[in-house]
Amino acid sequence: MNPAYKTTVFQALPEDLPASFHILTAWNPNGETDWPGTNQKRDVVLAERLDALSLPRSRVTGMAPDERNAEPGWAFSCNLDQALELGREFLQEAIYQVEEGALFLVNCETGKRTRLGPFAERLRNPRENLLFTIHLGSPAPRARLLPTEELGIRMRTAQFFDSFTIIRAEGLSRSQSEDTHLISAATRDPAKVVKLALELMQFTAQEGVGISHNGIYQRVTEWSDRKFLLRVWGFTSPAP
Repeated sequence: MNPAYKTTVFQALPEDLPASFHILTAWNPNGETDWPGTNQKRDVVLAERLDALSLPRSRVTGMAPDERNAEPGWAFSCNLDQALELGREFLQEAIYQVEEGALFLVNCETGKRTRLGPFAERLRNPRENLLFTIHLGSPAPRARLLPTEELGIRMRTAQFFDSFTIIRAEGLSRSQSEDTHLISAATRDPAKVVKLALELMQFTAQEGVGISHNGIYQRVTEWSDRKFLLRVWGFTSPAP
């Protein structure tokens, strides 16, 4: 069995999940990677199968801790034997079981359960992913960032976030155009965005860098109070 199963995290809405349930995906039978379109068709068949069995289902997506290799699946409540039978029907090596808050990996062939710890520690609520955008201008009006500077920006951002986007745009400073880069990332840790903004500010030798979140724009400078910046966005208990 793939050892990655033991490190899987799950994206779901907490209010959709019953107290105890199983998690099953129809993607990638026998642990072999298949085409997304084929996997999606299997997912529909699994959903219809659960409906036919009158087993209410909730969407749960399993993925690696870095949120790659995602496999959409379903959470549903039934006895373990029936859940294992469904796992074998859809050619899965294992299913997950959540019982009294504990997460178990269950081998579909042998029925052996392996305790993985509290399920709450593996749950990723998509509502906790907050989108922030750093507004990074050029060091001076009418100046353009050098290719080496752009590479440095990407490398520094990658040290903070596994996934992000950078859009090159044209900004205005004192009625003069300047090179502007919009760096966007979704995170559960707003303090990390402020730290990255300060690092980019120092790297590009600027007086300040902008950050926007939920329609609120703030200018980050060397003298900025980091806790105050986070409170403006509504985070009342910011990290130091």
